[in-house]
Amino acid sequence: MSSLEPETYLSLEKKPKTVTKAEPPISLEKKRQNTDSDDPALPQIDAAHLPKSFQPPLSEGPDALEFLKDIREASDHGKLTSTYIDHDIPYYCGAFFKSGGERLHALYEFPYRAAFPPFLPAFFINALSCEGDIVHDPFGGSGTVAIEAARTGRIAYSSDINPLAKMITVPRIGPEVTLEAVDQALATVDWEKGEAAPLDLSDAFFHPRTAFKLQVLRRWLELNISLEGSEADPIAAWIFMVVLARLTGHSQGYMSGYTLPPNQATTVARQRRINAKRGETPPEKDVRSIILKKTASLLRHGMPPFNSNHRIEVGPASDTPWIESESV
Repeated sequence: MSSLEPETYLSLEKKPKTVTKAEPPISLEKKRQNTDSDDPALPQIDAAHLPKSFQPPLSEGPDALEFLKDIREASDHGKLTSTYIDHDIPYYCGAFFKSGGERLHALYEFPYRAAFPPFLPAFFINALSCEGDIVHDPFGGSGTVAIEAARTGRIAYSSDINPLAKMITVPRIGPEVTLEAVDQALATVDWEKGEAAPLDLSDAFFHPRTAFKLQVLRRWLELNISLEGSEADPIAAWIFMVVLARLTGHSQGYMSGYTLPPNQATTVARQRRINAKRGETPPEKDVRSIILKKTASLLRHGMPPFNSNHRIEVGPASDTPWIESESV
C-alpha cells in the first residue's frame, strides 16, 4: 500500500480524450494566488506525504518542497500539471520548459548519440541549485549537464565509464580557448614531413594524404596531451576534441569521404560498398582548415567562465570516492 493518499491522485488508467473548449494557459504567478484550489489534478503534498526516500536538500538553498509546489501549480506552457503515484513514487506530468524557440549555445553542437537537449538539465539546475553549488552528472556522456552547470555559475562534476566523455567535455569547460591560439598551435605541426604515429586509417574512409596528416597530428598530440585526458595543454586538448567531432561523417565538413553520420559506425567492408555505390573514393581534405572552421563555430557564443574546481572523471557511477558526502 502506498503511504500517500491514492484517492487524491489521478488514476494510472488511460482515459478517453474529451474535447473541451481551449482556455488560455494559467501563469505560474496567477496559479500561486489560488493555492486553495480543489482541482483534483493539483493534489496537496507536504512532507508527511512524501516517501521516506525523498528528502529536501540538507544544505542551504532552494527548498525541494517549494519546488514540488511550483511544479504542481505550473501551467505557463499551456498544460496543467497532473500527478499520479506508481510504487510509492509521485510522478508530475506537465510542460515545464520549452525545448524549441531558443537557439542552442554553440558549445552543444557536438555529435554524440542520444544526447538530450540542454533545456532539460537547465530547468533542474536553475530550480534546485544556486550559483557556486556543485552539480554532478554520474552519466556524463557528451557533457551537456557539465556545460550547462558551468555556464550558470555552478561547479561542474561529471563522470562516465567511457573515457571519451572526459575527452570531449573537459575542453569545453576548461580554460578559455581562442581561434587565434588554435591557429598558432596548428602552425607548429609539420603537415608535410612530420613524424607520423602508427595509426591505422583505412583508405576506404580517408584519402592517403588526409590519413598521413592525421597520423602526423596524432603524433603531435601525443607530445602535447595525455590522450587518456588526465593532464593536457588546453589548446591541444581542444584540438583533439575537435578532431574527434569531425573525423568521419556525411558532409564536406568532415575529414573522411562520405560515410555514416559521426554518431554511428560502419565496417571497412560496408564503407567500400558505400564508395562503390556512389562511384567515388575519399577526396583529400584540409585537416587544419576543418579544425579551424569547427573551432570558430563552437566558440561563436564564447566559453563559460572557467572554474578550477570543475571535475570530470572516468569511472562507474557507483564509484565516486572523489566526491565529498553531502557536497552535491
